[in-house]
Amino acid sequence: VAHRHGRAPTQDRADNRGIIFKLVRRDLKNDILRACRSNRLNIFFNENLTETRNTIAYVLRKARREFPSQIGGCRSYDGNLFLWIPKTGGGGHQTTPVNTRHQLEEILKS
Repeated sequence: VAHRHGRAPTQDRADNRGIIFKLVRRDLKNDILRACRSNRLNIFFNENLTETRNTIAYVLRKARREFPSQIGGCRSYDGNLFLWIPKTGGGGHQTTPVNTRHQLEEILKS
């Protein structure tokens, strides 16, 4: 299922509206994401997260802007949120799932 998001533009403007689509097969979604990332296409994907996880993702993005040395990044995968925390004293990172408000509070305390 797919459709355009927002109002249709007037005749003198290009149609740059976003496209919302829902796939039936999860493996097809993963294949599309992998292909877009490997080809570095200028496409933005948003998963349909629950209200709680959407709020958690917003807080993590905001915290990353304020503390870039402590929070490396946040990404959703199959409806779950994962946080990258840089390891002290060198390269690499630790991946931590953050799917509940309790987990978020524990991360923000440290």
